[in-house]
Amino acid sequence: MFPDLKGRGLFVFSDPGGAKPVLAFITMLKTLTAYKIVSDRTYSFFDDFGLDVERYKEGDELHVFENFKPDFLFTGTSYTSKIELQFVKEAKRNGVVSYSFIDHYTKFEERFLLNDVYVFPDNICVIDEKARKIGLETELPKDRFLVSGNFYHQWLRNWKPNIDKEAFFRYQNIPIGNKLLVYAPDPLSNVGGVEKYGTDEARVFKDIKYCLDELDDKSYTLFIKMHPNQKREILEAVTPLNDLKYIIADDKVDCNSLLFYSDMVIGIFSSILIESVVMNKKVLRCLIGYTNTDPLESNNIGIVVRSIDEMKHEFNSLFS
Repeated sequence: MFPDLKGRGLFVFSDPGGAKPVLAFITMLKTLTAYKIVSDRTYSFFDDFGLDVERYKEGDELHVFENFKPDFLFTGTSYTSKIELQFVKEAKRNGVVSYSFIDHYTKFEERFLLNDVYVFPDNICVIDEKARKIGLETELPKDRFLVSGNFYHQWLRNWKPNIDKEAFFRYQNIPIGNKLLVYAPDPLSNVGGVEKYGTDEARVFKDIKYCLDELDDKSYTLFIKMHPNQKREILEAVTPLNDLKYIIADDKVDCNSLLFYSDMVIGIFSSILIESVVMNKKVLRCLIGYTNTDPLESNNIGIVVRSIDEMKHEFNSLFS
């Protein structure tokens, strides 16, 4: 059973997949007497939660515990940034109980590697029983798993934009009446790419563009909501972006509003696809050529297409 955390809470995150659940969790905690939130990144969605997030400065983990004196540490987990693990190490040195949240079903072990050494919190929080079973098959300590659910999904179910669709379209220069498509690329090219997975974000984008180009109806706008670790040039090699048809969603575009007003959200296994299902949006998962384990196979997330013909069929259905 997930514990009822109380007292003085210290919260740390980097990647957005961890940031959103951690921020949502804080809004749900009614027994906090004080909180401190630290991150090495800044996101536009911070404003959605109305919480103060402090920018991480190198060495913060060394003095925050002494100055703030937290009763517990709760962190996200990230692939590229290691500030969460630095704070977990410092929590151990100070005798403070620590919790880390895994927001997906992939790369469990890599999330806890700091300079090639494992750093484990006292508790590892996962989104469901499936994630816990995945964790039990890894090198992670088997007695530390807690099934917490995804706090962000709980928060998202009741979320509504503060701007109507017409105003949102006008603000984003989307022609009224256009279908709004959102592509959430998984940056597979950073972690093995085509050789490991049989496809990558550029190949998926190329297939999407090919199928859209085949449509008789050209009244669509495709926004690309890039992962923070995504290399833009990988996608720009497929087609020029920001040309009124294929647009990079910059930091000023509210992701939740983008999903809320979308007609279809497209990707491989990005957490944005799961969020879109929570918001009752149509989701298309493109597994053309994909050869690796599908982490969402048993989660009933969207429509899976494994061929160009299947993708064409789904686009034609959307525009019919």
